[in-house]
Amino acid sequence: MTNGNIIENKEGFYSIWITNATGMPSPFYKELLKRNTTLIYIGIATKSLSTRLYQQELQHQNPATFFRSLGAVLGYRPEPGSLYGKTNQNNYTFSSENTRRIIEWIDGNLEISFHYCPINSRSFESTLIKKYKPIFNLKHNPESFLLLKELRSDCRQIAKNQKLVTLFYRSTPLGISSFCSLLFRPRKPYHTVSQRIILYHNVSIFRVHNLNIP
Repeated sequence: MTNGNIIENKEGFYSIWITNATGMPSPFYKELLKRNTTLIYIGIATKSLSTRLYQQELQHQNPATFFRSLGAVLGYRPEPGSLYGKTNQNNYTFSSENTRRIIEWIDGNLEISFHYCPINSRSFESTLIKKYKPIFNLKHNPESFLLLKELRSDCRQIAKNQKLVTLFYRSTPLGISSFCSLLFRPRKPYHTVSQRIILYHNVSIFRVHNLNIP
């Protein structure tokens, strides 16, 4: 199956892994090497893994923390002033074209794992984050990566029209940083994220990646 159809509308946990850490901009690549991991994010779906993980985190059909973080890390920025007048001043988005590029990057560079289980409390999510310290998790993470926090703040300020230039990345016509653009070298992934979903399901996928779920 493709297009996320293999993921059911069940609650549970998920984790996101990068298949090749060199696909990340240098500061993040070095931090992953330092931490000796390819795990970059742990999340929870209190209603539907299909909605939260696939539609939001991987396809950005609705606001999602991981997708916004990834876009910021890859050097993409929201349209200036795009949050003006909106109630939520944190959920910045990217243009349709940049969203498409981020999704293409996800398909070529990430793997996902998920575990169906009843969600009686969000405390277990924080326990996993505290234990494994994924680089894209900021909340509950004792080793949260400051650069990610600053990049997300940069995006929010641009979307609020409070900042018209980026702090850390020099813009290019592609909307990504100059050094980051070098990482978009053509390469054919063995599986897209949608296809990989078939390979990673239920509790076994967490154990494949050494995340122990009772």
